[in-house]
Amino acid sequence: MNDTANNSDSKTEAAMEKLTGYDAIEHARKVNARIPCPGMRLSKYADPTEDARSGLTVEEAEEVAREDPSLIYCFATVKHYQIYSTAGEDYGIWQGATPAEALAAMHREAGYSCQVQDEQIVFDDDCNLSSPGPTGYREDLCGQVEDWDISEL
Repeated sequence: MNDTANNSDSKTEAAMEKLTGYDAIEHARKVNARIPCPGMRLSKYADPTEDARSGLTVEEAEEVAREDPSLIYCFATVKHYQIYSTAGEDYGIWQGATPAEALAAMHREAGYSCQVQDEQIVFDDDCNLSSPGPTGYREDLCGQVEDWDISEL
């Protein structure tokens, strides 16, 4: 992830973050899994053998990235969320396209290995939590979106 451009005139407008290389490709893949065709397209910087291009599919971008991943980029909408525990403890401001993605970013920063699937936090089997427990303990300790007070800024 590279640049973030934010319009400070409006708190309701989301920032645009420039993603490059495999981060851009993975983002487009995730977006395309949620929206109908034609899906999100990527762009390519000019190189010595070809001009800049836009409108690349994920597959075309992957082909370019095999030679030089830094040539691929896209812009992703990033929102900022204030996260509090239900007890009122402030966990700070986190970025994500959705509240679940912001909460997952907070958990990852704390050392937990997790992803967002269908707007739910899914913890990896090798998640680094110090307290063992019954199946689902990761969710019991860290919670889901509804277990937190999350406000878009």
